[in-house]
Amino acid sequence: MEDPFTIIKRDILSSLSNASTLFESWRRILQTVTSAENEELLKTKEELLQIINTIDQDLEDLDDAVKAIIENPQKFNLTTRESNARKQFVDQTRRKVQDMRTTLEKPVKIGSAQLDRMALFEEPGPSSSPKGYQKPSRRENTMYSNSKFIEQEALQQQELIQEQDQQLDGITHTVLNMREIAHTMNTELQDQSMLLDDLDEHVDRTSGSLQKAMRRMNHFIKQNEETKSSCCIGILIVVLIILLILVVIP
Repeated sequence: MEDPFTIIKRDILSSLSNASTLFESWRRILQTVTSAENEELLKTKEELLQIINTIDQDLEDLDDAVKAIIENPQKFNLTTRESNARKQFVDQTRRKVQDMRTTLEKPVKIGSAQLDRMALFEEPGPSSSPKGYQKPSRRENTMYSNSKFIEQEALQQQELIQEQDQQLDGITHTVLNMREIAHTMNTELQDQSMLLDDLDEHVDRTSGSLQKAMRRMNHFIKQNEETKSSCCIGILIVVLIILLILVVIP
């Protein structure tokens, strides 16, 4: 039977992957729209919040299970390392979800890219851009794009490393279970071997007793055969004497 934690964890990772994809879509849409009331932006945000709420509920269930395991790890046949790994997964996932929720709940602000696009469609003049706005240079835009790319790559690498750590934890748990099964099988084989040794010894004793009884039976039969022969000879002698007496005496 598969561990319930593993099943729920798999569902959470799947939901988290979908949430990350939607979150990136929301951020891209945010950089292209000129209004916080954009229909596509609001729809993506609503869908993302629904997934986040589902993940939060699953994390609550996992958190209760992890607390029970930490309080009594022997009951669930888990090591301290495995219990801590599960707690770490819950904490890290909760931080990721909370960061997404915090970002979504912040007031939407139109960034420099949107302002640049707005300026392209406005008539030139002193009021063609918001007050105090200075169009960024190409170098600043390039540096900003590079920093965002590096940030996304670092985030993906971190998620990949965490996923690999979780897979290694799963493999470790499987190996430990197999080791426990092998130990149990070894103990059972030793017990069976002791039972077979006792059975062999019992059979040897029984065989010896049977051979001894057969020897006594053969000896008894031989003695009975000799006794019968003696009785027959004695009877024949008595009969012969009687016949002789009858013949001699007229």
